[in-house]
Amino acid sequence: MQRGADVDTTAEVRKLKDKIHEMVAKHNSLRHQCEAKERALAELQNALRVVEVEEAAADAESGAQQAMAHIRGLENQLDKATIKSQEAQHIGRTYKMIIEKMRQHRQGFDGQPTALEQAIEGRKREVCPLPIPGQIHIHTL
Repeated sequence: MQRGADVDTTAEVRKLKDKIHEMVAKHNSLRHQCEAKERALAELQNALRVVEVEEAAADAESGAQQAMAHIRGLENQLDKATIKSQEAQHIGRTYKMIIEKMRQHRQGFDGQPTALEQAIEGRKREVCPLPIPGQIHIHTL
């Protein structure tokens, strides 16, 4: 009976070896799948890093573009303010010239009324000593 027992144990050992072989094959298959998935995960993580870097660069570029647009707006405002300032200065210079000419004319006009008054007085004196034709006739009769 030992032979029958040996056959049974040998069959059991063979079954266990087959089961072990199946489990090792399954383990190797799972390990291979795990390694493949880890490689895929690493590739996806690298791709994610690339996308994040590109996104950061795009955000930085977008931020730079926004900053440049803001700077252009400020430059335009500065140009407009400069033009208005120059126009105001030109108008101020024009008014100063007008005021100066008016002062010069006023100085000339200040003397004119006095001179005219003196001329009128002088003419009155010239006219007063002359006899009026009607008065001469009356006195002579």
